[in-house]
Amino acid sequence: MKIFFLIVASYLLGNCAFAQSKMIMTVKDQKCDILGYAMDPDGSGNQKSISIFGPMQNAETIFQLSYASGNPIGNIVISISNPSSPANTTITLTEVTVYGFKQYLSTYANGIFNISSNGNENAELKCKFNKIETHTSSGTESGISKENIMGENLNATTDQKWEMQTDPKLTGVTGQLVLQMPKEIPIRSHLQAFAAGDSKAATSWFGNNTGKLLPGSYDIVIEKYKLSNVPIEKGKTTRLKVGLLNFTPRQPITIVDGNQQKFTMAGPFKIVLPVGTYYIDGKKDKAFTMKDGEQTDY
Repeated sequence: MKIFFLIVASYLLGNCAFAQSKMIMTVKDQKCDILGYAMDPDGSGNQKSISIFGPMQNAETIFQLSYASGNPIGNIVISISNPSSPANTTITLTEVTVYGFKQYLSTYANGIFNISSNGNENAELKCKFNKIETHTSSGTESGISKENIMGENLNATTDQKWEMQTDPKLTGVTGQLVLQMPKEIPIRSHLQAFAAGDSKAATSWFGNNTGKLLPGSYDIVIEKYKLSNVPIEKGKTTRLKVGLLNFTPRQPITIVDGNQQKFTMAGPFKIVLPVGTYYIDGKKDKAFTMKDGEQTDY
């Protein structure tokens, strides 16, 4: 039991995400609270593996059966909400297979598990998956709703707007944030990275560049567009997936994305935007799509 505690503790000091937020996991229509998750729990460099920690409540039978049989369980959805922020994050794991499931009695406080006979029943679930998708919704903004943007119900974009890889060149305790467009597409967009709850940028730059950051979750602002809860992990590079919008008409416009984020620009202009679909003035017939490392002309 002591060995297991040390393993859990090493996760918490490394690449775990544990909640000040409310986390709910959904699998096969069963919902249960969880306490946190850790990417690449075995430290093998496998970016398609995850540990999930918590009581598991209604879903423990599903996971036990999958672990025993080796059969995939389909999709897992993790919903994360924070009382101090209007933004909600949804993580979707597809084609999930359980390769580890262990239950134990423990207490949990301030991101630390203590195994105790007087504690609650919690579990560590280890899974492999085929694909991970993350999107953040800031809720409906005044004057624009999902219905009147498109004249129909608009689904929020699920494009993964960053990718993370282990980088053997990184040493020390930091991770690295990268914004890099091809050299033939020059950019001057301003990037700022803010640690959760901070008003002062931890790093900022213009154009193509990289910045080392302490592990954690960051809000990234590229000109007027905000990416929330971008993860930085020790020894890993988080690369933002962006394209360049070249807008040539001489007119002011409002750019709206599928998550209800919007901002106004006066054309002509060039601006870096994360991958995904956007709408000029919130109109269905004025959509454009940003692709990773490409220029989009409008």
